Amino acid sequence: MHMTSVQYASLLMTASFQDFAIYGSELLTNSHSSKKIIAGTSPLQTKGWGKDASTKPPLITFDRPIYRELAFVIKRAEVDLTPMIDAALPQRHLLFKAARAFAPLPD
Repeated sequence: MHMTSVQYASLLMTASFQDFAIYGSELLTNSHSSKKIIAGTSPLQTKGWGKDASTKPPLITFDRPIYRELAFVIKRAEVDLTPMIDAALPQRHLLFKAARAFAPLPD
């Protein structure tokens, strides 16, 4: 899906979630930043171009932040989630944070 973090945040707010954060992990600067990015013409079962150079995409430099993974953390109770978030997403980038009912989630 080609959705932005703001579109995901809008969906969560529409669903009445009060406290949540969206984090990006592994910032990709171009189409060769990760061997998991494959050419659009690659066979459906292709898992990466490390062993098959024919699936390697053309080199494209991204003009906006693109992350390999988005992580959504939704806080449902007054519990400190910082240790769990630190362990699961040590190299995170905060993309969006809403904190209305509980203590804020970590940046």
